Amino acid sequence: MPDLNFISADNKNIRYMGRIDFADKKNPMLIYAGSTVSFDFTGTSLTVLIRNYAVTEKTVIGYFIDNRQYSVILSRDDKYPVTQINVSTDGRTDERHSFTLFKRMDGYHMFQFCGFYIDQNAHILPGAPVSKRRMECYGDSVSCGAVCEAADHLASTDPENNMGLMDNCWYAYNMITARILGASINNISQGGAAVLDSTGYCFAPYYPGMETIYSKLRYIPYFETSQWDFSLYTPDVVLIALGQNDPHCEGHPDNNINDPEFRQRWISSYSGILNDLIAKYPQADFILFTTILMHDEAWDKAIDEIFTQSQNSRVHRFRFRRTASATPGHPRIPEQEEMAAELSEYISSLGSDIWAE
Repeated sequence: MPDLNFISADNKNIRYMGRIDFADKKNPMLIYAGSTVSFDFTGTSLTVLIRNYAVTEKTVIGYFIDNRQYSVILSRDDKYPVTQINVSTDGRTDERHSFTLFKRMDGYHMFQFCGFYIDQNAHILPGAPVSKRRMECYGDSVSCGAVCEAADHLASTDPENNMGLMDNCWYAYNMITARILGASINNISQGGAAVLDSTGYCFAPYYPGMETIYSKLRYIPYFETSQWDFSLYTPDVVLIALGQNDPHCEGHPDNNINDPEFRQRWISSYSGILNDLIAKYPQADFILFTTILMHDEAWDKAIDEIFTQSQNSRVHRFRFRRTASATPGHPRIPEQEEMAAELSEYISSLGSDIWAE
């Protein structure tokens, strides 16, 4: 673009958060909900370049400019062209502007960040130091902020045919908790995910469970998948929020956690994920819980059993005040904030020694 200054995605002043694919450093791929790109700059204009890879007809990305939030609806295009997003700075020339691009939705899509343009005489500026506090979360749609923007459906079922357009991971309880505690977070969560493969609701007809997803970088089965290198990010606190979608088994009767054979299989898989993560993060604290979305508390009793069996002082069992009982639909923003307040208070109660800073 003439008379503009192009800033490549590998610029040292750009800050990234999330389990992001940097195989192409000039076009990194944002895959998991809540992944972010942030930078500060000067000038009057900003044009961000992305390339969207979508599963559904419409997907939404979010951004903040000078603490004002906006969203952009993207239509599916199988040719995957580069899309220009023109961001308004209200014509203010001499001010320092802050910008954050974030992935609102889960595996409906993934997108490449392809750099951006600013005014010819403008500059990208060094930002605030990245927090040394690190969190990670393994969860489902609640941890992705699914349907949280349906404000007129508080404590009720979800609106029909919302198609993910009311999802906003920025307001998921785990993302809010990380901000309250001043931590970065990798959000390894996917709507419909259960623990076991071939259960839950995500990605028909594949239905990968968290036992497949947790170790992936690219995890959406409609595209090429790849493994994650766990040495690239070591969290201090790991949240495991699973057990909501696990009864569902497409084309078969629901799984019964009280059935001894299935219970043992489920506990073994959950414990296998937990133990592998403990081996990878031996200094981290792990918090096991389910959310306030209504479900059979028998799944919580199975998690109690996992916690008891762990016999590890760094593994903690947490319950929200309204675990399993608050709403038949996805938690809306006030309910997500309720969970974040309780969870951040609990994490703080563990003491400052849990952080490696």
